[in-house]
Amino acid sequence: LPILCWVCLGCGFKNMYMIGEKRLGYKSIFTFKCSMCKMKKSLATENNSFMSINTSVVVGAINSGCDYSQLQELMCAMEVPSIHINTYQVEHERICKGYEKTALDSMKEAAKVEAELAIAEGNVDVDGTPLVAVVADESWCKRSYRTMYNSLSGMVSINLDYE
Repeated sequence: LPILCWVCLGCGFKNMYMIGEKRLGYKSIFTFKCSMCKMKKSLATENNSFMSINTSVVVGAINSGCDYSQLQELMCAMEVPSIHINTYQVEHERICKGYEKTALDSMKEAAKVEAELAIAEGNVDVDGTPLVAVVADESWCKRSYRTMYNSLSGMVSINLDYE
């Protein structure tokens, strides 16, 4: 039994030598072999307790406004091998779907609360639809160098499905 041999021969990490590395993006799995009992052990650079290193790096890139090429530049400056573009894209897509789902869930919950408040205050139309005031500033002015701002403005009515 290898474990008994490990104990019987008094082997320790000092007897181990690296025989390989498997890179999975920024995660590495190192394989060691004991020079005494020939047992092989693997050691990963992360423990996946919360978020993988690949996910963490892509989240950091997204949140700081970087894309793949800027991430490559940063890693190159630190002399760290960069993540492959396909791995980046898979993580990016998964993260963005999570952001979108979270945002939609949050907006639906906020719409329910606002609709309940409007109903409680009697702000409903003739059909009983809650009337919720929404204030937004979503315009993009044309660059005008301080003259001739051509941004359109107006008002819109939005029917939210709050149920």
